Amino acid sequence: EVELATVERHRAKAAEAERTVAFQQAALRESAEAAKVGAAQFEALETEQREQGTVVRQLIATAGVLKQRRDWLEVEARELRLALEEAARRHESAMAAADAAVTQLRTAA
Repeated sequence: EVELATVERHRAKAAEAERTVAFQQAALRESAEAAKVGAAQFEALETEQREQGTVVRQLIATAGVLKQRRDWLEVEARELRLALEEAARRHESAMAAADAAVTQLRTAA
């Protein structure tokens, strides 16, 4: 009877050990799955970061092109303004000469 009780205790301990091992294996499987999910999320974040980096570099390049275009337009506007001022001076001069010629013609007549 003592041996039977000892055998039963050993069986109970073995069953408990099996349950513990099964629980730990399940926990390991869950951890492995969680690690896979985490790795996938990490990869997705890295991909997103690379894509955002590409977009930022494209925006910087576009900004550079736009700045060059703005600078060129400012130069063009300055040159056009100078040309317009010169044309206005010539027009004023021509109008003064025409007035002088009309006055001279009237005086001569």
